[in-house]
Amino acid sequence: MAEISFNKIEKKWQKKWEKAKIFNVNEKSKKKKYYVLEMFPYPSGSGLHMGHALNYTIGDIYARFKRMNELNVLYPMGYDALGLPAENAAIKEKTHPKKFTERAIKNFIEQQKALGLSYDWSRIIKTCSPDYYKWNQYFFLKFMEKGLIYRKKAPVNFCKKCDTVLANEQVHNGKCWRHLDTDVEIKYLEQWFIKTTNYAEELLKEIDKLDWPNRIKIMQKNWIGKSEGTEIDFEIFSKRNNYVLLHGYKGTPEKNFFLWLKNELENRGYKVTVPLLPNTDAPNINEQVEYILKNCSFDENTVLLGHSLGSVVALKVIEKLKKPIKKLITVAGFVIPNTKNRPYIKTFNWKYDFNKIKNNVKEILILKDINDLVIRKDSADKIKSAIGGEVMSFKAKEQHFCAKFEPEVLNACIDKFPVFTTRPDTLFGVTFMVISSQHPKLMELVTSSQKNEANNFLKKLKSTKQEDLDKFDKEGVFTGSYTIHPITKEKIPIWVGNFVLADYGSGMVMAVPAHDQRDFEFAKKYNLPIKPVVLKYSDESYSYVMGVDEKDINKPDVKIIEKTKDNYFKIKIPFASFEQYKEFIRDKMKPGFWNEFSTKNGFYFIFKHKDGKIEKFELNDKTNDIIDKYGMTFNNQEPNKIPENVYSWLAKNSFYKELLIHQDQGILINSKDFNDLNSEEAKAHITIYLEEKGLGRKTVNYKLKDWLVSRQRYWGTPIPIIYCEKCGIVPVPENQLPVKLQDKVSFGKGNPLETNKSFVNIKCPNCKGKAKRETDTMDTFFDSSWYFLRFTDSKNNKKPFDNKAIYWMPVDQYIGGAEHACMHLIYARFFTKALRDLGFLNFNEPFRKLFNQGMLHGEDGYVMSKSRGNVVLPEEVSKKYGIDTARLFLVSVASPDKDVQWSEKGIEGSYRFLKKLYEFFNKKIENEKSSKRVESKINKSIKEITNDIENFRYNLAIIKLRNLFEVLTEEKTSKKDLETYLKLLHLFCPHITEELWEKLGNKSFISLQKWPQADESKIDKNIEKQDEIIEQTLNDIFNILKIMREKQGKEPDKIYLYVIPNEISLYNENILSRKTNKQVKIFAVNNKNKFDPDNKSSKSKPGKPGIYVE
Repeated sequence: MAEISFNKIEKKWQKKWEKAKIFNVNEKSKKKKYYVLEMFPYPSGSGLHMGHALNYTIGDIYARFKRMNELNVLYPMGYDALGLPAENAAIKEKTHPKKFTERAIKNFIEQQKALGLSYDWSRIIKTCSPDYYKWNQYFFLKFMEKGLIYRKKAPVNFCKKCDTVLANEQVHNGKCWRHLDTDVEIKYLEQWFIKTTNYAEELLKEIDKLDWPNRIKIMQKNWIGKSEGTEIDFEIFSKRNNYVLLHGYKGTPEKNFFLWLKNELENRGYKVTVPLLPNTDAPNINEQVEYILKNCSFDENTVLLGHSLGSVVALKVIEKLKKPIKKLITVAGFVIPNTKNRPYIKTFNWKYDFNKIKNNVKEILILKDINDLVIRKDSADKIKSAIGGEVMSFKAKEQHFCAKFEPEVLNACIDKFPVFTTRPDTLFGVTFMVISSQHPKLMELVTSSQKNEANNFLKKLKSTKQEDLDKFDKEGVFTGSYTIHPITKEKIPIWVGNFVLADYGSGMVMAVPAHDQRDFEFAKKYNLPIKPVVLKYSDESYSYVMGVDEKDINKPDVKIIEKTKDNYFKIKIPFASFEQYKEFIRDKMKPGFWNEFSTKNGFYFIFKHKDGKIEKFELNDKTNDIIDKYGMTFNNQEPNKIPENVYSWLAKNSFYKELLIHQDQGILINSKDFNDLNSEEAKAHITIYLEEKGLGRKTVNYKLKDWLVSRQRYWGTPIPIIYCEKCGIVPVPENQLPVKLQDKVSFGKGNPLETNKSFVNIKCPNCKGKAKRETDTMDTFFDSSWYFLRFTDSKNNKKPFDNKAIYWMPVDQYIGGAEHACMHLIYARFFTKALRDLGFLNFNEPFRKLFNQGMLHGEDGYVMSKSRGNVVLPEEVSKKYGIDTARLFLVSVASPDKDVQWSEKGIEGSYRFLKKLYEFFNKKIENEKSSKRVESKINKSIKEITNDIENFRYNLAIIKLRNLFEVLTEEKTSKKDLETYLKLLHLFCPHITEELWEKLGNKSFISLQKWPQADESKIDKNIEKQDEIIEQTLNDIFNILKIMREKQGKEPDKIYLYVIPNEISLYNENILSRKTNKQVKIFAVNNKNKFDPDNKSSKSKPGKPGIYVE
């Protein structure tokens, strides 16, 4: 028996492959390119376990397959080496993240090479290398130039345990994606964002073109979450706002828009101060600032507006304030003088403390007139660069916002929430608003009288697990504040609720309880008004009839639905019988009663007074109050002092509820000028009305948000930005890249890079003045959003990649976990499209095909992980069984997209098979002609195995390889067919097949051989049918034997088969005897001399013989 040392064989061939560099590729090949890529790993300190080995084996099999199919295969490997886990692990081990990561990568490389993976190691990349993250910084600056990167104060997700912010995609059910025990907090911080939303529509539209698993495509569609609707501005009613309005050079409180703006704000109940600044013709900055501080009051509710030069004065005022104000609005403002001819050039101090200004104001709006020729075109951008904020560009009524009225200035002054809805047809049914409990501006809306109640509610929410919230009732608390309905101008209460998402729209929703189930439940719980505004489509009229005798009610063409205990009737009337029914009611209804009934577009009332007088009304705005009054007085009650909405009290009647309280579309009622329109018509008409009035706009809302890339941790790519006291935000010049991570930092609370003062404090590259570096680092998903491009040109130190990327890209087959559907895969798609638009690429999508592998479970049934203590290490398996054995077992158990359970028993079976294979090939191989059966089986196997591998059905391919091997051991087989078998097995067991290939006398690598091609003319249908019948018969025999062992405790030694005469030639006694290890006798059913004590021959059918055992 031939001895086998798997370890010796593995090391031998790994060394040969590496020395010959047989897996290295270039772009000069005449072969067609094929790019296979696995999602590159994070190199953890614990190294690889067999779960990782499964992932890499899946990719390696496919790469080897494509290589043998004469393709120029790029199959690289690298390491996603930056990030929080490495930083935390290093801190725990009291070592530097750089040393920790370098050690981990070295270990990973050794382990991966030991797995026999056919990577092109010459292209290795490590994202922690300055040679790599230099290009992260380069792309950051290019995106910034393109307007795809911006900085703003925004509500952000913050994990206390990680001590950093998180992107929306990194929050799972309110928890940090890394810590299931850590609630994510919402903080209002200034951070860097990438405009992924610029590509939302393209990302969505192109999903269906991808050859990806459907579940991934559905997950991406849901994450992008497109909704078409209307954004409606709801003004916040708050008397606490205090407005200070500053005019500009040669201005007065009466000039331009100031008088109009003051009146508009005062009419809303706000306090407004418009000081006449001293010496407006020759202003002095210090004099004007002192005058404002002396004559105006400032607090947390102050809105400070500066027009033109007044914006400079406003900035100087904010520098002097001791407490932050609510909002700064610059109107046609600037921070750099726009002309040398003004007298204030020398009397103004043009140096600013931008950091103090930013810290002293919560919100900044920068209004820009797109036709402004008075100031520099980049003035608004200069302000934004210096202090942040939002630039809002408009065409002013008069250049430089100098008209008597400027609506956009008023809009900027007023606190309002843009609320997104897909149902603008229900706008008139809004009875309350709900703001998210996580909204950063929530406490600004909470009045002093409601503060305790609101805080208690928020405290309760914080102690509730996020996953439990959906199980609870919808709850909330009144904030004490109101919005103003944009059309009716009614005051609408604002509540804070536990069911509104902070990142949906603006974080506030309009509640329409008559037409939304969630809103309805909330309104019922807190006794809030319910106002129906959409009448459900119906083919019949509904009526609740009182004052009509039962003998009469049956006469008209009506359908009685129910008779109440009060002898009233719920009926339905066909619209065709409408006029007849009206006559009937007028005639048969008793005096002192009324009857209402639904029409196709509302309700109709008939009142019969006690004197017999009849009044008829169609319910609308004009008739509502009289109908409400009659409704009370007919019941001998005092009429309401404030008339109630009739539709609201109709909706309380359970019979009318399905018409008035529903979520369907229908005909508008209770909606003023929009009554009688159907829902689709009303959506369009209401949106147009809002747009004309500047109160709303048609819009598309996406669940996808801009990508928050700032992180307050060390082990990431430094953001290449400098903050200059004079110049504001300054990009690091390209010739100064990379901005390197500093080794000398202190790890503790806060951002480690801030502790290296020589790194932080530098000179501005523009003005050479004092400046500070950005100390935040990039989200590490930035690194993995383009690494597949770097593999195409990994040694290039002048560019991130050259035209080689065009040759290799897109990736033909990408392999990785489904858990990356809504982070990495979306970011990588965005990155590719953005780089295309920047001229780097000429294709739209990074990955043509995607395969999601399953997970490896330990013998305890749980996913293999270090934390569970159920990992199996490749080194242990290799030492005991050999890596080829492990590879074979891992892909034998189940389809690669399914989860696999590790089993010692299973791997021993794979070990025995490879030993048997090795022993067979170590015998003296006679180069004989293959039998017809071998020829048929090997060609059929080539055809089927090729298809299985192409479609990642590796487990099925291995079943066929095992069956084929049995045939080879039983029949005469040529050397060529034995070589073919080794080629088929090579993908799964590369080391042992190289060894046996060499033993057959071959000098070249089997890894580089051509994949076998099936000769279908050699597939014998009779032989294949015979094998199928024998296989089925064996299954039947084994089932019978199993039953006899279990139920009778017997082990039979003889088996008799009874076959229909025309199939007798398909059965072989020798094969069946050998495979069952029993004596097998075969009889035709018409054989008179057959042994058949139980008459089993009567059970015989075509392809299914009768079976008797003893």
